[in-house]
Amino acid sequence: MEKMRLSIAIYLLGLATFVTFLSAQLITPVMPVLAEKLGAEDLNIAAVSGVYIVLLALFQIFTGAFADRYGKRRAIALGAFLAALSSILCLGSVKVLQD
Repeated sequence: MEKMRLSIAIYLLGLATFVTFLSAQLITPVMPVLAEKLGAEDLNIAAVSGVYIVLLALFQIFTGAFADRYGKRRAIALGAFLAALSSILCLGSVKVLQD
């Protein structure tokens, strides 16, 4: 029973790691289309991609401590809420640099 729980945990950890890195790469093919629609330059595209990866790496450091302190479910719920909120805010974008 304990061995099965361990293998499920390892599988889920691998899946979570895969999804995290996949999400970082999924934006790459969409960037040229978004840049054209929003009137962005090449430097803007590179900056968005770079900031995304740096923030992803930084937040992973603090997410573990947050989950240990407040619980995994709360950490996942907060992350899902923030991801949904940021996606909703992105819907209102009409150009790269909002006035």
